[in-house]
Amino acid sequence: MLDFVLVRQVKVGDLLTAATVIVGTLTFLYALLKDRQLRRREYADRIRRSAAETLSGLERWREICAHHFHDVQPLLTDADVTLVKEQDLISTRDSLWRNLVALEARTSERLLSEKLEGAYAGLYGYDPAVLGVYRSATTQMRKAFEAAHLRLMDATQMDVLNMDAVKTPYTSAHLGNELRKSNHRVAQEFLPLAEKALGPLRSQMLALVEASDRDIVRKRISGMKRGMQQP
Repeated sequence: MLDFVLVRQVKVGDLLTAATVIVGTLTFLYALLKDRQLRRREYADRIRRSAAETLSGLERWREICAHHFHDVQPLLTDADVTLVKEQDLISTRDSLWRNLVALEARTSERLLSEKLEGAYAGLYGYDPAVLGVYRSATTQMRKAFEAAHLRLMDATQMDVLNMDAVKTPYTSAHLGNELRKSNHRVAQEFLPLAEKALGPLRSQMLALVEASDRDIVRKRISGMKRGMQQP
C-alpha cells in the first residue's frame, strides 16, 4: 500500500510539473506571438504614415505649381499698365518676362523650402519598385511645370508683339485680357499633365495605406535583397 501511495504521489507531482511547464511554454509562445504581431503592426503603421506623407508631399507640389499661374495674374495687369503708360511693346515684353522669370524662381524656392522632394524619405529602402514610381512622378511633375512656364513665356510674348496690329495709342485692358487668356490656357494644359504624373504614385500609396499588416510586410520581403529579416 505504501508503494502505491508513493507511486501515486510521484505521478501526480510529475503531472503538475508537466502542466506547469506546458502552461509556461504556452504563455511564452503567446507572448512571442503578441510581440511579433505588435512589431509587425508598428512597422506596417510606419509604412502607412510614410506612404501618406509621400502622397501629401506630391499633392502639395502640384498645388504650389498650379497656384503659380494664379500668382501670375498681377504681373499681367502690370504689363497692361506698362504698355498703356509707355506705349512700347518691346519694353513691355521685357518687363513682363523679367517678372515671369522672377516669379518662377520664387515658386522653385518655395518648393525647395518645403522639402517636398524629400517626402519619400520614410519609404526609403521599403521597395525599389515604389522608389521607381516616386522618381517617375517627381520627374514628370518637374518637366510638366518647366514646359508650362516656357509655354507661358512664349504665349505672352506673342500677345504683346501682336499688339503691333492694334491701333495706337494702346488702351487699358486690351493686352491684359489677351495675357489672361493665354495664362488660363497654359494652366489648363498643365493640370492634366500634373494629374497624370501623380496617378500611378497615388494608386500605389493608397494601396499601401489600405493594405493589411501582413501584406505590407510581404511586399517588403519580396522587394528587399535576400537575407533581410521579417520584422
